[in-house]
Amino acid sequence: MRLRRLLVLLLIIFAVISIKLPETFQLLGTKVRLLPLALPVYDIDADAEVRSSGEFHAIMLDAIREVKDGVKVLIVKYDEKTYDVDAAFKSILAENVGLGFVSGCNATFTRALGKESAAVELKLQYIYPREKIISMRAETDSKANDIINSIIKPGMSDYEKVLAVHDHVVKSSRYDRLNADSNNVPALEHEAYGVLVKGIGVCDSYAKAVKLLLEKAGVQCILVEGSKAGDAGQRPADVDHAWNIVKLNGEYYHVDATWDDVSEERDSTELVYHHFNINDEEMQKTHIWDKGKYPPCTGTKYNYFEYNKLIANSQAEVLSMMTKAVSGREKRLLVKIADYKSSAYNIEELIKKAAEKSSLNQGISAKWIINDSLGIVDIEFEY
Repeated sequence: MRLRRLLVLLLIIFAVISIKLPETFQLLGTKVRLLPLALPVYDIDADAEVRSSGEFHAIMLDAIREVKDGVKVLIVKYDEKTYDVDAAFKSILAENVGLGFVSGCNATFTRALGKESAAVELKLQYIYPREKIISMRAETDSKANDIINSIIKPGMSDYEKVLAVHDHVVKSSRYDRLNADSNNVPALEHEAYGVLVKGIGVCDSYAKAVKLLLEKAGVQCILVEGSKAGDAGQRPADVDHAWNIVKLNGEYYHVDATWDDVSEERDSTELVYHHFNINDEEMQKTHIWDKGKYPPCTGTKYNYFEYNKLIANSQAEVLSMMTKAVSGREKRLLVKIADYKSSAYNIEELIKKAAEKSSLNQGISAKWIINDSLGIVDIEFEY
């Protein structure tokens, strides 16, 4: 009798956890028929039911947008690869840079044996209280709209829009070197809010600000996560970085506004364009990223130096450009030297020769910086 009771109890347990058993089988010589149980698979009051990864992303995006603490989802046909919560969470934040101040997302899955469905409960963590986040997001969006109305003019090309956004972000922002070096950067300086509203931030704040502004200007822009290249092009484990990829006339280019902000490195208000619309070949000299995650950047037409005809292919061409600048008493010359090597190009001697050819060897002085990796020379003249 005890054995029969034990077997019956086991049978009930199997049924509840949804292990599929034949409708009829033999139990101690007695034919037993199982009745289908009309029980719910999960004891969960789901907020939504989804049948695709797109629907799942939309539910998570809505929860983040509304600053909800959590959401319960019933996934009709679940598999781990399609419904990767961590990947979905990172993708949503990278694509929607205006929805900042989210620090994490935990997920609890419940599945029944033999079933394709799964229930997932998402728990979202935020940096600030809900009311403050809503206010800061609104302030960021309003500031971005004001900036676009100020710098984007009717009839501008996409190249001109990218240039305007790049220049505004670089001129109006300051990199928080002090806190970055001490690993004590405030949370707001990792969001677009830092650069756009407070005028200070670190690389991801710069990159998110650029993306938000360009999207409002109608230019496709991607947030890129990578790092500064170390010795021999190796990636240092402790150096993380963020920048952008933009799409111009069907081709992709890298834009790094953070690295073009050199205000703390030189006594000048002049803008630089070392990392403005450059391709993979150039970018990989100083940056490392997972190329499989992002579109290949192969364009050259809209590179700043190519577009403005500031590329020299020989010493003779460099000297010619310098002579023209000095003869015209230009205050600045930017030139990218295609075959640049520090051992082959003596910039000081070339400037002297340019002054002699211009009959201005008296009363002229110059200072310059050289980007050895990219072969860019930036000269400022004084007469």
